[in-house]
Amino acid sequence: MCNTYNLLLLTRICILLNYECPGNGGIPENMQQLKKSDIQQASKIFALAMFNDDLHAWFFPEAKTRLQKLENLYQFILQPQLRHSYKVSPNMEGFCIWEKPDEHQSAITLYDIYYGFSLIHKVGLKSLFRMIRYQIWSTKIRNSLTIDRYWYLYVVVVSPEFQGKGFASKMIKPFLENATNLGEAVYLETQNIHNVPIYEKYGFNLIASKEFGKTGIKQYCMMKR
Repeated sequence: MCNTYNLLLLTRICILLNYECPGNGGIPENMQQLKKSDIQQASKIFALAMFNDDLHAWFFPEAKTRLQKLENLYQFILQPQLRHSYKVSPNMEGFCIWEKPDEHQSAITLYDIYYGFSLIHKVGLKSLFRMIRYQIWSTKIRNSLTIDRYWYLYVVVVSPEFQGKGFASKMIKPFLENATNLGEAVYLETQNIHNVPIYEKYGFNLIASKEFGKTGIKQYCMMKR
């Protein structure tokens, strides 16, 4: 049985320690912020895009239930992340979550606690513990690599039928331009080695690669200054 600390950590883990903050400084004007009414459709696209992702497959090993669990997970993530979440167009071909400098951490809220227990039922305790293990490990690495103020590309996804058509670039380039104009760095992580040369074309440099225990997952940490 979990003690109180572990239960609180469980409820916090799936939004990855990040919450919305007031203000819109530095956000590109052409980006369309996600609305509450978009969450259900967005979560379906996140689930489809992440279905074969190595990390998410480790979170949810059973393929027959993975899609629904991913959809439940991203509904939970997107609700408090609306200020950081954007759609590439009204047709919602893709989505991204960008966190501005100084908005990467906050205290546990009632949302975490109340809805976190509901999420345990929807995705399973074992999967949540796996996410806890990953997040503690990943956050420790990120904190060791980021000293100055930085933007964090939390995630960018494109619906499978629209991949390879330039939608990801539309969600990445405007933020990179803004960060460059502000003299601020941009940080991201990927667990797919094939993504590294793609991000290098945007000006990112590989600054670390780490093995995640004995899971077979390797994380590539990249920075653009």
